[in-house]
Amino acid sequence: RWHLSAKNGLLSAALRRKWLFMVGSQAMRYRRAIPPFAKYQVWTVLDSVDDRWLYMTQTFTSPVKEGETPKRVYAQATVRAILVGTNGEKVSPEDIFAELDTPADVAGRMKKPNDVPAYDGFLSWDAAVDVDMKNFKAE
Repeated sequence: RWHLSAKNGLLSAALRRKWLFMVGSQAMRYRRAIPPFAKYQVWTVLDSVDDRWLYMTQTFTSPVKEGETPKRVYAQATVRAILVGTNGEKVSPEDIFAELDTPADVAGRMKKPNDVPAYDGFLSWDAAVDVDMKNFKAE
C-alpha cells in the first residue's frame, strides 16, 4: 500500500495534510507459501469506496515483467482503510480524490463494497467481529 500511495501522490498529500493511514480491518487468504528470500510482487487495486472507507485487494504473486501473467498467486488480502486528520476527523474519499486532482465524481462512480461479490463474506465477518468487540467481557 505504501508503494501505491507514493506512486499516485497520496503519500505526499498525506504528509502535507498530516493525515494518518489507518487499517480498519483486513482478511488474508493464503494459497501457497512464499519461499524464504524469494522475490514476489504485490498488486494493489482500489476496488470500491463508501462514505468513509477505501476497500482494496492486494494480490501477492510471483514476479513478472510488464505484460506477463504471474505463474503463481501466493496470497490475496482484502483491506478496509481510512485516512484520519490530526484532530481525529475522518477524511472522506471525495477529499482524498480531490487532493490527488482526480475528477470530482470519481468516488461516486466507484463500486460500493456491497456491489463487489468477493466482499460479501468479508463485510459479514467484519460486522460480526465489530459486534463481538463491542460486547467483549473478559471472564
